[in-house]
Amino acid sequence: MAKWIATPQTLLRTLLILGCTGTQVSGNEHAKNLTRDLLSKYGSKDVIPVLNSSQPLNVTLRLLIKQIVEFDETRQQLTLDIWRKLAWKDEYLVWNPDDYNGLQEIFIIPSDVWTPRLVLHENVRFGFSSELTIEVIVQPSGHVNWYTPSMLRVTCKVNVLKFPFDTQQCNLTFMFWNYDMSRLDLLYFDDFDANQDVFSSSGVWQLLRVDAHRYEEKYNCCAYPFAQVVYTLTLERASNFYILSILVPSVLLTMITVMVFCMPPESGEKISLGMSNLLAFILFQQLISGNMAPQGDETPILNVYIFCMVVLGCVSIFASVYVLRLFHRSTDKPVPPLVIKVMTYISRQKSDVTWKTIARTTDSALFYLFLVASVIFIWVTFAMLRA
Repeated sequence: MAKWIATPQTLLRTLLILGCTGTQVSGNEHAKNLTRDLLSKYGSKDVIPVLNSSQPLNVTLRLLIKQIVEFDETRQQLTLDIWRKLAWKDEYLVWNPDDYNGLQEIFIIPSDVWTPRLVLHENVRFGFSSELTIEVIVQPSGHVNWYTPSMLRVTCKVNVLKFPFDTQQCNLTFMFWNYDMSRLDLLYFDDFDANQDVFSSSGVWQLLRVDAHRYEEKYNCCAYPFAQVVYTLTLERASNFYILSILVPSVLLTMITVMVFCMPPESGEKISLGMSNLLAFILFQQLISGNMAPQGDETPILNVYIFCMVVLGCVSIFASVYVLRLFHRSTDKPVPPLVIKVMTYISRQKSDVTWKTIARTTDSALFYLFLVASVIFIWVTFAMLRA
């Protein structure tokens, strides 16, 4: 068996390890003693922790948006991953650090002390998830910080007027349900700690800004107003996907509607092309309507455009039927003199005017008419979407 020889370096290393371990054990022991002493004389956890009950307790809120998990536009519900911070002063959790080996902070389970119970007006879930499992951080002065991650699902009225170039505003209204400003006052952080630097883009929606405002709401039930903090989220839709999948095909289908009048009447496919194009527009209209919120005060401009294109497609089919009727009219029926004069003036040709000539000229006139109408519709629609 090898004989162990204690060297000066080995003894020094051993003493350092024992010293660090002893310090950690001593620190944990002081934390246990401090927590036991504070909670043993804490009293009821349902009473606001102020020594002077005539003074309200200030609670400060900070809300960071981590991610937009889902925006269900048909149900008008927004699911958020947030990081919340609440700060207040608990006058029953005060100690002298010198009595506990200079201990500067302790961690306490929220169920053991008083914690503010905020209500979110727009919430469609009950309570905040995970808040009872995250400890509060207490400092010697009694200042308490409570950091909690939460998943919120809130109602948000969707305005799809300028879809897919729309921006949405969703409000998160926080308040104390039972306590007016004579008991609890709600404030919000407005410093560098409130910067939305933790946001992770979801791909579909971009967070443009988060604005916080404080209001004092007076109700008939109570003598004092209630403090409210409202966070307004401004979201912008990423429109590139919808440009390629909806707008560009819609413009191309509009051009195909015009090209119906470039197809010779004798080809026999004018009606088939017009009907196929019309069905494609109706399919696009159903596709867009199924992915948007139920229409309320505002009708989407894109829906109006597609409706106009459906009407234009129907008119083009009626016009094509009339052109085919002219083209296949029997030569036994003479062309009226007035029509001959008009066609001669338009075509500026001295050749004989037949029904086939009238049909081709009518086709050309309808082509230019529908082209101008389509360009006007497209220009007005995009101007209104980008306004």
